[in-house]
Amino acid sequence: MQKTSIAEGYRLLLTFLAGITLLTATLTALTSRFLLSLLQYPDQTLLLTLCILILAGDLIGQPGFFRLRLEQRPILFTTLRLINVLCIIGGVLLWFLVLPHTMPRLVTSIGKIEGIFLANAIGSWTTALFLLIYYARDLRPPAQLLTQIKQWLHYGLPLMSATLLALTTNFIDRLFIKFLAPGDLPDRLTQLGIYAAIYRISTLALLVHRAYRMAIEPMLFARASTPSFRQWFTQTTTLYAIFHGWLAASLCTGAEFWKLLFLRNEQYHAGLTILPILTIAHLLYVLYYHASFWVKIHGKTLWALLYTSIGATLTIIGNSLGVPLWGYHAAAWTTLLAFSAMLTIAWLTGGHTLLTISTPRQFLTTITTKIGLTLLPATIWWTAYILLPLSGILALISGTITLAITTLFALWLIRRQLRKRTANP
Repeated sequence: MQKTSIAEGYRLLLTFLAGITLLTATLTALTSRFLLSLLQYPDQTLLLTLCILILAGDLIGQPGFFRLRLEQRPILFTTLRLINVLCIIGGVLLWFLVLPHTMPRLVTSIGKIEGIFLANAIGSWTTALFLLIYYARDLRPPAQLLTQIKQWLHYGLPLMSATLLALTTNFIDRLFIKFLAPGDLPDRLTQLGIYAAIYRISTLALLVHRAYRMAIEPMLFARASTPSFRQWFTQTTTLYAIFHGWLAASLCTGAEFWKLLFLRNEQYHAGLTILPILTIAHLLYVLYYHASFWVKIHGKTLWALLYTSIGATLTIIGNSLGVPLWGYHAAAWTTLLAFSAMLTIAWLTGGHTLLTISTPRQFLTTITTKIGLTLLPATIWWTAYILLPLSGILALISGTITLAITTLFALWLIRRQLRKRTANP
């Protein structure tokens, strides 16, 4: 594939995403009534419009953020991300604390929930417009647009499709719970609320993973052609897997804390039984990211589409069969099954070529000894938490002690891994 300059790549990506944004917004506007009626939310046109604005702002801003990463400008990158967050937080506080007293009619006519989406839209477009102005000198049609888009799509379209299917794997289970879970509609909505709340807690560690991905990917591509890449990538993957295992353990041992912070409704407490399942599922998803990175390095991006297609298929089949019988518990186990399958197939078909862990036995041994040991104290604590059961101050204290032990385990494993790196540079 012909290489292009950073500025030319920016123009190409911006042009493409602007076209995608315009097309998506137009199609969504034309089919909004049908989509809302299908989801049984016929009166939420404003919310859908605000969602489109948020996504459009994020898409238009992404080429600028990609360029800042390539140009190695972390201070400006971080500053803009902080501005985005501050605009959202400031907008929400303004909407709930100030405007109800100064402009009550505006808040009432638009709605409180809609105000949160409006703040997100303002945050997205604030950073997007800044980046457009900052790189205004490059806002002209890229040279040989069609040829470059064809080359870019050959590599990127399978990844885009894979991302959409991954989103399907992550979110379609909510639709199955809403429409197929046992009970009448109010019961199904209650189950959906419980599942969504626990799912949100389980994904907190993925926020760290997202930041890790943004930092590590340029290094992965830069080192991919070096002779020691496999060893370096194996060590990096192992270290991060131990760290993410610690994050998973901290989420589980903090169950009583989540009750106080997010699950004040006692109905939601029953959903904590699926927290370890979803947390482990997302840990496997993190490992899948590393195991599937070979498709980006070697340009075999159709494989990524295959992996996510398998995950989405298992998600649809598992939820279709399990949710009518076991409700949101089936959705949690299906998520674990889908991510396990994606990880296994990604490693077998090419992930092992990037790692020095090249046999199934080594693969299982590494997961058991590195991640398993990290999770062992939390697993013992969780068993006692459910079976005894633990609650209140006792659960908080014992969970804190267990997390401290888990931290020591993780630090010990990381120290051993770093020594191994030093012994085998």
